Amino acid sequence: MAKVQLTAADQAAAINYGTPTKTSTPAVSASQAAATAQIANNKAATASNAADMAAINDELAKINLAPAGSSAAAEAAGKVANATNVAQAIGGTVNGNQVVAPGSSSGGGTNSPLAKGTIVGQPQTIKNADGTITTIVTMADGNGGFTTSQTVSGTPNKTPSAADESALGAITDVLDQAGLSSVATTAWDQLNNGVPASQIISDIRSGNPLYGNAYAQRFPGMAALAAKGQAITEADYISKEAADTQLLNQYLGPQAATAFANTAYLGTLIGNNVNSADLQSRLVAAQNSVSSLDPNITQYAKDTYGLDSGHLAAWALDPNQSLQVIQQQSQAMQIGGAALQQGFKGGLGVNGELSQTQAQNLANANVTQAQAQAGFNNIGQEGQFSTQLPGDIANALTNQQLINAQFKTNASDVIAFNRLQQQKVNEFNEGGAIASGATGVTGIGASNLTA
Repeated sequence: MAKVQLTAADQAAAINYGTPTKTSTPAVSASQAAATAQIANNKAATASNAADMAAINDELAKINLAPAGSSAAAEAAGKVANATNVAQAIGGTVNGNQVVAPGSSSGGGTNSPLAKGTIVGQPQTIKNADGTITTIVTMADGNGGFTTSQTVSGTPNKTPSAADESALGAITDVLDQAGLSSVATTAWDQLNNGVPASQIISDIRSGNPLYGNAYAQRFPGMAALAAKGQAITEADYISKEAADTQLLNQYLGPQAATAFANTAYLGTLIGNNVNSADLQSRLVAAQNSVSSLDPNITQYAKDTYGLDSGHLAAWALDPNQSLQVIQQQSQAMQIGGAALQQGFKGGLGVNGELSQTQAQNLANANVTQAQAQAGFNNIGQEGQFSTQLPGDIANALTNQQLINAQFKTNASDVIAFNRLQQQKVNEFNEGGAIASGATGVTGIGASNLTA
């Protein structure tokens, strides 16, 4: 919109119109009204021009050029500033308000345009929403003007499939509940970067450093399972922890269970494939031995195995010890206690009790506590078989042979016991170890005594 020049008469009329007298309101002439309207148009044109200039200056700023001036002096200064910016960008010099390209003459003040393709200012970079980068470069067009070019680099984010989102969602929901939101966030970032959900889940469970130490600390058993080529879901892992904690509280009591119902130990059980059924069997074995109400069993366990109530849980819950060994040791303690109960003192222990080896051999032979009680009661009544009386023809058996024969753990000793038993019967039928005959007393030796 262009400004319209007013005549002196019109300007005067407009001024007079805009300044009413105090006594009366003058009549508005046609020329006064036209002048007032023209002034309003000029004001609108000025505002429009200002807006246009602001837009132009914004565009100039994008290519590092000075804003357009509002006066001749400002315009001249802007040209010099723009020439300086362009010269710095291309490594040239300035002559007045003209740019001299590198290696050329001073230009003599001519308005030679920049060579086509000369980059002006610094390239702009814009990070796009899809993860790519757009680079904008401003170059001279060789005719005194400028052109821009845009290039896009980088790989756009991939949209994960519904199946991958579902698979990853299942694990990240559990991670969030377990306080591992940071791991879940990293997992989703990886999925959006195109990494398959199966690979992400494998990396999380195997302890990939990308996810830090938080996952490994919360689920310590996962790495051990992965090393064996095994895996369980995080939901199953947490369920297993809850089940094991309940068993520990049930058999040990809440106070004693706190030493084992923690993330590290429960993870060790999981990593060693100690399932809840195995754990319960271990706790039952401990209950049947060291925790037994029979004082003979607890005494034997303490004297022979060094186990008391304070070491009970550590012994029974050692995941490096197989369940079979734990159960055999528990059974051996019950057998040793049964021997003590029956007063057996013919063992190889320090005080005549069964040695650890003797008790465990019977446990390996599946001798129960009840069978041990009955068997050692019988051995206690068979003292004559381990002692050779005067006149005995057969040799006595050792206590170990009596144990082997009683519980039938050695065939040779069973035969020896049966043979000796028959000989004892025969001797008894003949009158005992010391028998009288017509020629004297027999069984000890010949006698010269006669009736």
